[in-house]
Amino acid sequence: MEYFKEIIDPSTGEVTNISLGDWITISEMGKRFGAGPKQTRAVLIEMGFMFVAIGEHKNRTRIMPWVEKKGWGRQNKPKNGFEFDVINEDAQKWIAQRWVKAQSSINELPKDALIAKEGLELFIRDRDNPDDMDTRGQVKWLMEHFPLLMQVDIAKIVSVSKQRVSKIVSSFEDEMSEEKRMRMAI
Repeated sequence: MEYFKEIIDPSTGEVTNISLGDWITISEMGKRFGAGPKQTRAVLIEMGFMFVAIGEHKNRTRIMPWVEKKGWGRQNKPKNGFEFDVINEDAQKWIAQRWVKAQSSINELPKDALIAKEGLELFIRDRDNPDDMDTRGQVKWLMEHFPLLMQVDIAKIVSVSKQRVSKIVSSFEDEMSEEKRMRMAI
């Protein structure tokens, strides 16, 4: 979307529109590479273009402050709806030059994680209803069968953020602690 800046000539009162260039949303940028919103943000986080901002109710990805300082991006705050980031043509070129490397870096898994991924895929495929295993169930299965697997690798295997895996792992640890206390109380 092309953005314009309105300038008023004080002597004549005429309004002149000056183009600020073609700005697109983060999701639109990802579509150019055939990536969905989550994968797009994961790649941009990997290349240091975005970060996860911890919020009151929900964590959101935001463009890095250096991107805003450089004038490559900004956050739009509509009166109604959610805030969203847009980036200019220079940022789009910068991302395009680094996309393949960052995306392959995200998808790289160590040997033990590749074995775990294959095991999970086999387990899901052999189930009566392979579609009923959600992210939580996949993380739990990986934790139980591959306890030495790092959370970052679990996140790559299940295709979610590291923060999401961390929350799931914490909830499982809490559940296991509670079960252990209940058994000891008997």
